[in-house]
Amino acid sequence: MQLREEFEAGTGEVWPLNIGQVYTTVQRLATWLRTPPDMSAPPRDELVIKVLVALRLPGTDVREVIQAHRRYLVELMQQRTRIKEAQAERVGQPLQ
Repeated sequence: MQLREEFEAGTGEVWPLNIGQVYTTVQRLATWLRTPPDMSAPPRDELVIKVLVALRLPGTDVREVIQAHRRYLVELMQQRTRIKEAQAERVGQPLQ
């Protein structure tokens, strides 16, 4: 019960949890913190939630959580730039 209350308080009570889900969620937490969000669905501000949770978890390196997301976004931007460059080459126009 205390764990659920602390989680809800730490996330500004914008993401309430069912008590039955709390311990299952805690078991998967370390992986979730470092997994970038699925960009195919409309995003919620998941990184902010992860940072707030990570700040309250002893032994969790918040900088590493942020860095994992940053690396993913940089890779995603690089992939999209390569796609745009390839498309521009096919039609013979410079990348804008």
